Amino acid sequence: MGAVTRSLGWLFCFGKGTKLLLNNGEQVNIEDLKLGMILKDGGEVLSLMKFKGDDVEMYEYDGVLVSGEHPVLEDNEWMRIGDATKAKRAEYNGKYIYCLETRENYIKINNTIYGDYIEIPDKTVNNNIQDIVIDYMNNKTFKKYNKKSTTKSYNWCFYENTLIDMPDGKYMKIKDLNIGDKIKTGIVTGLVKTNSRDIEIYKHNNIILSGTALVKINEEWKQVCKLKDAIYLGNNEIIMYNIVTDTNLLSIRESIYCDFDQTSDPTVNNYIDDLVIHFLNNN
Repeated sequence: MGAVTRSLGWLFCFGKGTKLLLNNGEQVNIEDLKLGMILKDGGEVLSLMKFKGDDVEMYEYDGVLVSGEHPVLEDNEWMRIGDATKAKRAEYNGKYIYCLETRENYIKINNTIYGDYIEIPDKTVNNNIQDIVIDYMNNKTFKKYNKKSTTKSYNWCFYENTLIDMPDGKYMKIKDLNIGDKIKTGIVTGLVKTNSRDIEIYKHNNIILSGTALVKINEEWKQVCKLKDAIYLGNNEIIMYNIVTDTNLLSIRESIYCDFDQTSDPTVNNYIDDLVIHFLNNN
């Protein structure tokens, strides 16, 4: 889950018009993908992401425009696009960039294999990444890798009709927000849409959300699934949403939650980058 803790400088995305091959032989532009489509390489599309693209360094790699932090398999070794010998800095005039989560956690385009937005399927690694993020957000420090970590790390998301607090005291459904909208806690810079089939859903303060969502209670960040008053609803195959903001925060009924990126701290993100690449190459 390393990807989901990144700020705009760490987005793992492709340019508009990037073509992906479905298992039925059809080619689809990345911006036109739908949840549930099956890629020829990578499997089912589980989540779709769209982000503001003008702050991200883009590269040309094997004919594809891709962000510098995106993982790629080059000469049988995983690395970041910005470190790859075949990558060249490229101008990108598109307003948005796009990515996705796949069942197999990889995407093959032409003859090149890239990681998806989640990057790595190893649950223990992903649990550790969430531990690192929560530790840092609460204590401004973090523990190193712990193979016994049991923290849950699946995607954090909200029911489509969740009302986000707006600056004027009104509300807007999370599914209706757009990039550039101003909410109470900042500016929307990214949109996320995901199928919740594999996600444990809870109800807390009359808000339906994933158990891994982080909420601030008494100045401490906590996962919803660990709160005594959170009600477990199980798994439901419904569409859930999240957003990215320039503050990494969103306000729902005056309670503060983390956005999809969670933290923009470069120390944390660089450590996570290194951790993910290490495990991709050694497991």
